[in-house]
Amino acid sequence: MSWQHARGALGGQLLPPPEDGVAVSSHPPGWLGKRWRDLLERLPRDAADRLNRGRTYAKRGRLRDLTLAPGCASAEVFCSETFRPTLRIRTFSRQEWKAITRELASDLDLIASLLEGDLPEGLVERLQERDIRVVPTLEELGFDCDCGDYVMPCTHVTTVFHVLVDALDGDPFLLLTLRGRDREQLLSTLRSEWGDDAPLREVPDRVEEPPPEGDWLHAPLPLPAPAGHVPTQVAAGAGLRALGPPPGESSLLQTLQPLYESAHERVVDLLGSLPEREVRRRPRPMVPREQGPVDEEEPDEEAEDETLDPAVVSERIVALIAELEGATSTELSEQLGLSQTRVRSELVDLLALGMVYRRQEGPAVRWFLG
Repeated sequence: MSWQHARGALGGQLLPPPEDGVAVSSHPPGWLGKRWRDLLERLPRDAADRLNRGRTYAKRGRLRDLTLAPGCASAEVFCSETFRPTLRIRTFSRQEWKAITRELASDLDLIASLLEGDLPEGLVERLQERDIRVVPTLEELGFDCDCGDYVMPCTHVTTVFHVLVDALDGDPFLLLTLRGRDREQLLSTLRSEWGDDAPLREVPDRVEEPPPEGDWLHAPLPLPAPAGHVPTQVAAGAGLRALGPPPGESSLLQTLQPLYESAHERVVDLLGSLPEREVRRRPRPMVPREQGPVDEEEPDEEAEDETLDPAVVSERIVALIAELEGATSTELSEQLGLSQTRVRSELVDLLALGMVYRRQEGPAVRWFLG
């Protein structure tokens, strides 16, 4: 008993069949399908259980994504897990394909039968007389699957076998594809044998646009100056420290810290050499004030906040976040003596500039340098 069979005997919930699964039909196979099915009957007797399970999986549509390529057929099989079995077939040599091409070119009826979806049995017998077996033998096959079964072919490979019985009956070019050449390659070779070298598909004439004149390495228009105010009292690498120690080597944080500091200094020097531009701030929403008597002696905090220079407020907020290594809007409001409305508005503007970021910590939101 193989490992795969022992695991299946212990039980296990099967996955539902995929919606796009391929299910074999119940009609009797043609002569090519019988030849292919005969390969399974030549397997050892201890493979009977795996063959039966593979036939059941094929009938219930547990196989999907069947892919055929020269020398290889693979698919996905859904059982207790999803496995990817592969069936490998020896491809014909150049001399063998040359003999097949000559045999086909000598009789147009053979080519017509292929195009109609029928592989003439007479062609297979004539090639077999030349020691060219279109239907492979067991010695020409190889099996592989990621299920881990040490006995091959496993249940999933036999599922591919059973599905190929139907597939080969419907399109004999699939068997020739497994042997090394697909439909287009074989027909192109046959047309060359008849002296027809014209392409199968007309190649359209493409008219490419000429390259633009001038220097390609310079922009046609000057780049706009960056907007925003960069404070000089920003702690480099504050965002890196806020993330905490990275997984892996314990010295990684110390290795990255000088890189962040060097990049920070370079950015500050680069932006400091550019001309200052006025920061375009988003318009603040108009919040209606509650009607009622106003105490003339009580100062209006929001009015005082509006008199402060926005660049100065932003610089104070950034410096305080760097000093505290993260703070809430309430903490910033208390430390700076500004209203929470003004502080939150400035934080939103700094967030849009990419200078700060926020992180939810329980019911509060803390702000950190970006």
